[in-house]
Amino acid sequence: MTNVAIAIEDEPTDDDLDTLDDAEPESELLGIYRGVALPLRSHDPPLLPDEIAIFRGPINRAASSREEAVEEVRATVMHELGHYFGLDDGEMPH
Repeated sequence: MTNVAIAIEDEPTDDDLDTLDDAEPESELLGIYRGVALPLRSHDPPLLPDEIAIFRGPINRAASSREEAVEEVRATVMHELGHYFGLDDGEMPH
């Protein structure tokens, strides 16, 4: 059984931002999955635990109300869980 930690961080790091291939320059990174997706794992245990980081600053800038911020967090966690299960952005449910 693999656990995924969820962390709240103020802003993405430069390394986090470097993982974005095709993002528009003005877009905000709301969250990121850090780990090895389930379908890509070997039988060896991963060296680091899986983590989903949610970025407080970008979410607060993207939302105009508390309700919108809560919805952004929910949508971002669901999106990053999709990456955990091996889905790429084009395969994510809407």
